[in-house]
Amino acid sequence: MNNIKIAIFPIERRTAALARHCASLRGDEPVCLLAPNHKNMDGRDLSEMDGGSYAGIPLYSGSREQLEQCSLTYFYNSKLVTNNRVYEELIEYARQCGSEVVIDRSLAVRLGLGNVEPEADFQDEYPSDELLEPDVPVIAVYSSGEFTDQANVELSIREYFISQGYKTAQIGTEDYSRILGFSAVPSFVTAEGPDMQTRIVRLNHYINRIVKEENADLFILGVPDAIMKYNNKVLNGMGILPFIMSNAVTADIGVLCMYQNSYQKEYFDEMMLYGKYHMNCPLSYFNIANARLLDEDAYTNKQLDYLLLNHSVVMAETDMGMGADEFVVFNSHTEDSADYAYRKMEEELAENAACM
Repeated sequence: MNNIKIAIFPIERRTAALARHCASLRGDEPVCLLAPNHKNMDGRDLSEMDGGSYAGIPLYSGSREQLEQCSLTYFYNSKLVTNNRVYEELIEYARQCGSEVVIDRSLAVRLGLGNVEPEADFQDEYPSDELLEPDVPVIAVYSSGEFTDQANVELSIREYFISQGYKTAQIGTEDYSRILGFSAVPSFVTAEGPDMQTRIVRLNHYINRIVKEENADLFILGVPDAIMKYNNKVLNGMGILPFIMSNAVTADIGVLCMYQNSYQKEYFDEMMLYGKYHMNCPLSYFNIANARLLDEDAYTNKQLDYLLLNHSVVMAETDMGMGADEFVVFNSHTEDSADYAYRKMEEELAENAACM
């Protein structure tokens, strides 16, 4: 540990994974800064934000005082902060304190700052239409929607395989992946300009370049947006980005992050078939998130409501042993459950390599 502190503003459900894993992946102590309307959570533990196990990471409402002791500050584009002036004043103050400022790319657009992290144009760099096969196994992480703990799954998988001695290359769904030592989903994947085939080919070559440059043993692919629409009013991106990214590279293992519910085995069987035939991906690992959908009538609401849960509730109310011979059900915020799933992934990849 180098005892450097990194401030995160604001801390919320989607940035909690950064706070949980930055110490192990960066060596930095996280300082979690609350949005103004969450001041009532001052002094509480991070676990009350994400429903995970006790983290020993306090939440702070006094943003300015905490910024003075941080060498890096990450600003996230949050719906909880509706007043842009709050961001602008804190960004300026962080810079005055000598803190390195990293601004989420979508927040930079929101604040009219332009492209704060310009990316290369890969059109000229990769003129070939040929799809290449990376010579390392690929783990793809998908989701069924927001608040399914996808970032925590991506980071905890990375943490596990690095701890086992693997050189792990990765693309993450969250923009803060860039400060954890790996790439976020490049903007050309989500851009409206290039056609679908062009985006697929560019991403394929981009992934292969990362694998070679980093001399990786394993590649982890975080896939943004839900794998399918929720209903005719809540479209969830229509599964377009998962389709693009699934065609860019063939995954050896697929993980689907799902809401907590009273699932029957038949539901997982259907998801496995969907992964196999629609995404060309063997979906056989299912993370049950610390959240449950509250929308009982799927065809009346255009906006979904969620109930945030504690990991112990999820473990108690979910059959984690269901389909043990065919698939693995786990909770990424429960250490024993997550470690079991990641060990099974490692064993499966080792068996696949032995059969080649």
